[in-house]
Amino acid sequence: MLRRRQLKHTLSHHIKGAHDMAEGHAFRDYARKTGLTYLGHMSMSREEFELVRGVTLSASHADNHFIVGTYEGYDLTVLRRKVHLDHPLHQSRDFGWTIAQLDLHSETLPHLLIISKHHEPILFEDIRLKAPTHLILDTRLLPNQAFNDHFIVLVRIEEIDIILAILRSELLDIFVKHFRHFDVELLDDRLYVYDKRPAVTAHSLKELLTESIWLAKYIEESVLGSLR
Repeated sequence: MLRRRQLKHTLSHHIKGAHDMAEGHAFRDYARKTGLTYLGHMSMSREEFELVRGVTLSASHADNHFIVGTYEGYDLTVLRRKVHLDHPLHQSRDFGWTIAQLDLHSETLPHLLIISKHHEPILFEDIRLKAPTHLILDTRLLPNQAFNDHFIVLVRIEEIDIILAILRSELLDIFVKHFRHFDVELLDDRLYVYDKRPAVTAHSLKELLTESIWLAKYIEESVLGSLR
């Protein structure tokens, strides 16, 4: 029995190693094709290191496969983040995201969370704990049934007006068509797009960056530009 457990542990270790190597290859290859810089693993102790925050930040998080640089006018960081969540009422789980963080050119923005309705309860409760002052936006304010079927919007009550200015009907349509794999967060002067798909490929990285850049430009040019 002990030998069987040891064999299972060894096999699991090799599978994890092969998975990490495949992820690293995808990140390095995409960085090369886009002119960005692949940094791999970054030590938290490095003075020049700036922690990627957002709602997925956790005491248990582990970040790897950092890509940094400037792309289409935006300073950005792309990375793979994994977290382990414990909860007294739910089974402990591991979660992972590929995250794109874009530095916006705008002033401080409202804190907006657009998250999938299909997350497991332990993850949804963790997000709510990290945004205790946020309310779930009434779906009657967002006249798009397909969007409301898939997403929940979390906002501070005092920021509802500007959030509704951002969530125009054309943006809701785009989310339904192109953002089903993603959660989105606006925080201060940064945009975070979270890709919750377990596999990292050149295609998924391209899709994440393409949609993130599009969303940043839409928010800054189409929405905020008209409000100034």
